[in-house]
Amino acid sequence: MRWILIITVLFYGLSSKASSSLLPGDVILTHPPCYLCGLIQKTGKTRYSHAAIVVENKNGRPVAVQAASPTVSEVDVDFLIKHSRETPLVLRLKSVASFQRAELSAAARGFVGLPYDEQFHFGADRLYCSELIYFVFLSVFGTETPLQPVPMEFRPWTAEWARALGRAPPQGKWGLSPGDLERSSAFESFFLNEMR
Repeated sequence: MRWILIITVLFYGLSSKASSSLLPGDVILTHPPCYLCGLIQKTGKTRYSHAAIVVENKNGRPVAVQAASPTVSEVDVDFLIKHSRETPLVLRLKSVASFQRAELSAAARGFVGLPYDEQFHFGADRLYCSELIYFVFLSVFGTETPLQPVPMEFRPWTAEWARALGRAPPQGKWGLSPGDLERSSAFESFFLNEMR
């Protein structure tokens, strides 16, 4: 029991220290434990199934904005870390000014309260996680946004997606996945536990 306590304290100490190195506008990729998350991971050909964007710290603690059921909301970064089955990956824009980081924070917070997009239909009225990241970037960078939607691919798991969604997935429609974010050349990436 004593070792479990020591390991837990060390883990949270390291995750808090690493998360304090995050900057507003950083994107965190994680893999929460859920059935749909497994489908996103397989379909996106990535270790990750969820994305959130870091916003300016509240009360000295790193927070992020995420799109997850039921609405877009703020969440403590350490919560994202704790509930990820994979070591979180941080995506940091290669070229961004400090004033744009503040704008990214404000834009992300502007989406808080919108409903979660359970059907993965691209549009700004309901948002899934990667869609949120795109629309935050679009709000700040306009047509110069470093992210561009791509045709979504659900094969060969179309039947599993149809069961999970209760209808056919939006095969070939525009969208983004955590895997698309991970592969974007707009970011430099590093594991959260490598941050100092």
